[in-house]
Amino acid sequence: MKKMLMITIAVILMTASVFALSAEDKSLLVELQEVGILSKLDVELRQAWVNPFVWHGLDYNTKVGLCVFFSKVCKEYGSERITIMDGRSGRQLAKYSPTFGYRPQ
Repeated sequence: MKKMLMITIAVILMTASVFALSAEDKSLLVELQEVGILSKLDVELRQAWVNPFVWHGLDYNTKVGLCVFFSKVCKEYGSERITIMDGRSGRQLAKYSPTFGYRPQ
């Protein structure tokens, strides 16, 4: 499972490098995966799959900050909208867009 997650992040980094993500952003993606917050980031579908146990333990401002960061990565694919998905059940946890802001589900 851990190997698959690393491969997913590696694919994101290879794709994202085409769009000139900063080294800091790339390292943050890797760090989020290593600490267990981020399971998968699908930039084409604009979905971030997170560990629900970690997500529910985060405070409001941290959740908003993560959504803004994921939105920044997805912006390169034409939309800053992002949906946060439960990595275990597939349930929608939150949405974020610059227009409507952060909306927990």
